[in-house]
Amino acid sequence: MSIRTLLDTVPPNQAFDLLRETPFGALFNALIKSLTFTETGIVPSSNVGTLAAQPSSGNGVLRVLATAETGTAHEKKILVGPITGTQALVPAPGQCVWDGGVKVLFNSADAVTAFSTFYTKDSDTTAGVLQRDPGIRNA
Repeated sequence: MSIRTLLDTVPPNQAFDLLRETPFGALFNALIKSLTFTETGIVPSSNVGTLAAQPSSGNGVLRVLATAETGTAHEKKILVGPITGTQALVPAPGQCVWDGGVKVLFNSADAVTAFSTFYTKDSDTTAGVLQRDPGIRNA
């Protein structure tokens, strides 16, 4: 029997044993990187980019791919927190900070000229299979 079949039918007390058999980190990474960017070509001003829409609260920004003045594109590690004030986070090279609103701050050393991002919005519809109540299959 395949891992997929077992995951679909496994008793709850054995689920974590099967999860160790499945590379979920690699799977989630591949899924996120295969999705179409929500926005592309955002040009930051003074190392801060402004998104067109409000991402979902929490971890709404899932991917930031920034292009430097050299023309090379780099995936950024995303931090979440304030970008102004006494508690402001300052991103290291290779990082960016999403403020939880519509702003993304980059390190000046990265010389970001434009970036693309994938984020979820509260207005996004939920896939039909995820709308079903747990434990109810054909009700």
